Amino acid sequence: MTRLVILAVGIATVWVAVSEAAMQPTAPERLALYGIFGAVTLVTVVAGWVLRRYAQRLTSITLTIQIVAVSAVLVAALGAVMASPMFLAPHDLRLMFVELGLGVALGLTLALNVAGSVTADLAQIAKTAELVAAGDTSVRTNVSRPDEVGATARAVDEMVTHLDAAKRQRERDDQGRRDFLAAVGHDLRTPLSGLRAGIEALQDDLVEDEAVMLQRLAGNVRTLERLVDDLSILGRVEAGGIVPVAIDLAELADETVDSLVTIAEASKVQLKVEAGDPVMVDADPSAVGRLIRNLVDNAIRYAPAGSAVQIRVSSGGLGGVVEVADQGPGFDPDFELVAFDRFTTNDPSRSDSGSGLGLAIAKSVIDAHHGTIGIGSGPGGVVRFELPAAG
Repeated sequence: MTRLVILAVGIATVWVAVSEAAMQPTAPERLALYGIFGAVTLVTVVAGWVLRRYAQRLTSITLTIQIVAVSAVLVAALGAVMASPMFLAPHDLRLMFVELGLGVALGLTLALNVAGSVTADLAQIAKTAELVAAGDTSVRTNVSRPDEVGATARAVDEMVTHLDAAKRQRERDDQGRRDFLAAVGHDLRTPLSGLRAGIEALQDDLVEDEAVMLQRLAGNVRTLERLVDDLSILGRVEAGGIVPVAIDLAELADETVDSLVTIAEASKVQLKVEAGDPVMVDADPSAVGRLIRNLVDNAIRYAPAGSAVQIRVSSGGLGGVVEVADQGPGFDPDFELVAFDRFTTNDPSRSDSGSGLGLAIAKSVIDAHHGTIGIGSGPGGVVRFELPAAG
């Protein structure tokens, strides 16, 4: 309301100045003009206040535009009628009223034409919103215009685009969870079935070589341990539980490798750590330690008996680099393209190939540290990752 008053008074003031310059009125004419301008301004303010309150109750924007158009003509007519005795003869006054009537009729026609376009576009926006509310995120308003209605349409279209992307991501996540649960269920069932069968065979004295059977049972236990480690790391990453601190990457790798010596000896594989001076990085020691353990454990499984698995730690890249290399068959070229996707394995035919989560989780851990990871060049299988230097 305040803005309307200021605008109306400002326009009236400008018109007073224009009339003074153009007409150079006498004192009586000036008094009459000021009275007319004041009365028309007052009527405009009151009409604007009434129309604004009344328009909020209308259900049709077409009717609103028509009322505004007629009101504008009537305000102009009021000023003309009040000023007409000063300048017009009775015959001219009647002619003016006829012209004003024609102006009102034509103004309504123009308002109806303009409102038709606006209401059609608004109806399309409303229809789009209803379809989106019903779950259809493929629709768009297809309204293109440079005014506020067009801006509203673009905002609705952008909103629907984001909703569609979120819906598709949710569907992918749901499918991923289903695949994850199916894969984990399968990988739990396989070693558990082996453990149950082996234990039952031992209980029934059906085992000829208990040492071999115990080795098989130990292998199944290792498979379960790897899966539990994978799930633990994945849970921490997705829960945002990675807390980087300044650590010596070389020392962490050396401690992790020490814990795998017994497993390597059972597979007749030698572990070699190449690390020089301390390599200080910002990393979560628990998560990165498990990551190195998983990579080395995986390398041991694929390394042939009598070979070595090398763990190289050095400074470079982002700050610290770890490279785990075995002398096995290496990665298939096709597998390298999807190595870090979930549920993919280098050799699905192997019974100990795992759930296909190892490298995917490794990438999740490294991504959480803002590092990089990739498949290195052979011979053999090589996985290399980098972590940021300690700040």
